[in-house]
Amino acid sequence: MDTPIGGMQTMKRAMLIVGMLMLPVRASAAPSDLPPEAVANPAGIPVDIDLSLQFKTMHYWRGYRVCDSPMFASDLSLSAAGFRVGLWGGVGLTGAYKEFDYYASFSKWGLTVALWDIYNFSDGADGYLTTSADAFEYKSALTRHFLDLTVAYQLPKAFPLKASMSTIVYGRDRGIGPLPTDPATGNAYLTPDSVPVPLRQRNGDNRYSVYAELSFPVKTSPAELNFFVAGAFSFRDVDGRNFYTNDHRVGIVNVGLTGSRTLSIRTLKFPIALTAAVNPEWRTVAMELAIKIF
Repeated sequence: MDTPIGGMQTMKRAMLIVGMLMLPVRASAAPSDLPPEAVANPAGIPVDIDLSLQFKTMHYWRGYRVCDSPMFASDLSLSAAGFRVGLWGGVGLTGAYKEFDYYASFSKWGLTVALWDIYNFSDGADGYLTTSADAFEYKSALTRHFLDLTVAYQLPKAFPLKASMSTIVYGRDRGIGPLPTDPATGNAYLTPDSVPVPLRQRNGDNRYSVYAELSFPVKTSPAELNFFVAGAFSFRDVDGRNFYTNDHRVGIVNVGLTGSRTLSIRTLKFPIALTAAVNPEWRTVAMELAIKIF
């Protein structure tokens, strides 16, 4: 039987062992002190992880009615110290529209520089079936990818005008030329196994098309309005047009406004945005409702 002194020594030793066992548990639990969406990397810089899903009645982008049917858009990104990298995907409810993009950006002091690899692999995308649906096809004449470089600047809150310029630096922004033909039949061919394709491919020079936009937000209650106007031109005149225009090298392609607010349903909150726009170049109009599910 232990003496009182021996019992106290045994208890102290047990408490010491338990305390030592708890030390690594506390160390491993340290990341829980950070916000749920942030994880500290070895350098000690918080990395934000963002995942979002939107439902949209259509997909309107830079004056283009990219998808006229309802669609879902998803985004997954990592950001730290002003840098952001991510993936963006869109799919129409009919299954005809499909898009998968990669992007990277840096923002500081109101200035943002972003590079997107935009890959639309919808059925018959762009109207030229000679382009390849291969996600890893980057040959200039066949790819459905295009690399889009954007530089944007947001003025301070006293006058929050935003100016942006996006240039297509590579990909499917080229002049259109005829496919090689078989002298015997006169048919054009796309593949080595001689599948006839009576269409054309992009085998001309890169246009370096530019989309330039000015936007200005106006805060009202309960919504915020954002007015925008955009034009398009190309640095290289290949065929008298650019990526955003019909038959002009320069044109106004996007004029409109977006109203945004938060929809509250009991304890749930859903940011919503309604965009109404007109494209004077293509003589089209669009109205898009977007609801952020999470």
